[in-house]
Amino acid sequence: MKCALPVCFLNVLRRLRDAMAEKAGLAVRCALAATLALHGFLPAQAQERVLVPWKTITGAQLVARAESGGDLLPGESQGYVPFIFPSSVAARGSELYVADSGARKIFRLDTAQQIMAAVPGADATSRTRLQAGPDQTLFVLDAGSATVLNISRSGLLLESLSDPQAAANLGEFVVEEISGQIIASDRRSGRLLVIDPPGWISRTLPAGGEGRAASLGALASRGGNIYAVDRNCSCVVVMDADGRELERVGEGTLAQPHALAVDHFGRIFVADTSSHTLNVYRDGERVASYEARKLQVREFSALAFDEGILYAADGPGGQVVAFHVRAPRKSGRGAGGNAEDR
Repeated sequence: MKCALPVCFLNVLRRLRDAMAEKAGLAVRCALAATLALHGFLPAQAQERVLVPWKTITGAQLVARAESGGDLLPGESQGYVPFIFPSSVAARGSELYVADSGARKIFRLDTAQQIMAAVPGADATSRTRLQAGPDQTLFVLDAGSATVLNISRSGLLLESLSDPQAAANLGEFVVEEISGQIIASDRRSGRLLVIDPPGWISRTLPAGGEGRAASLGALASRGGNIYAVDRNCSCVVVMDADGRELERVGEGTLAQPHALAVDHFGRIFVADTSSHTLNVYRDGERVASYEARKLQVREFSALAFDEGILYAADGPGGQVVAFHVRAPRKSGRGAGGNAEDR
């Protein structure tokens, strides 16, 4: 049956309107999904279960000293001492090092006995960075200086590792898990410096480009690779041992990456200050994102990983929160899920 031209024309316009509305709706949904992803929210079906809350550490019984072997002596407690503002953290086995910039002290805590001792001669500020060495000794950097201190478990200064000309302006550092070398970002030269255990700079790394290290934040090391928060790309840059860029992770999904840790499976844990989230990446893809408030954390000031435990220093919350990290399983549903989630 034929219709009058105006009626047919109106029908065509209606179909065109409906088609455009459907496409517009899809575009809006895509834009909304992208916005939510940028702010750390993943669909429930895409979220892997990575973290299992373990314990919250708000302080411990303070003991006067450690014996010569480094073990803390529980019989000489000076009472319970709470953390004020833990701003950096490092872990090795059952030992946890906490830089409390509020108390201006660095504590070594035995998580099994729940006792701790102050590290003598080492003050903590908001610029203090900590790393635990393979031998359970402590490495301390006051960001902006040219020296990394190596302190024994019993609190003795073992070495001062530094630039011989004291010209470096070290911002962040990490202790390589196998060699024990220190890799530090030098804000002045814009390069990564490799400091050997004897205490001198053995070489410099380009860090993926001339002057790039000046934009680098937190560092981590795993499996011979170097991981660095890069403020320029709002991402995590993965480099090989010679400082050559291998990949960028989180570009487009992170706004202000801050604290960083990498587990022995190569999964990247990075806190985003803008969205107040802790994000987990595996094989370059984000597989989990946790809101800070849902983890009972006010701020992810620093992260550390060791032996299946992720530690998060929460400065404003006056606590260190520990999580068991679940081992990844092969996906049975492609990239969108995890076999353990079925």
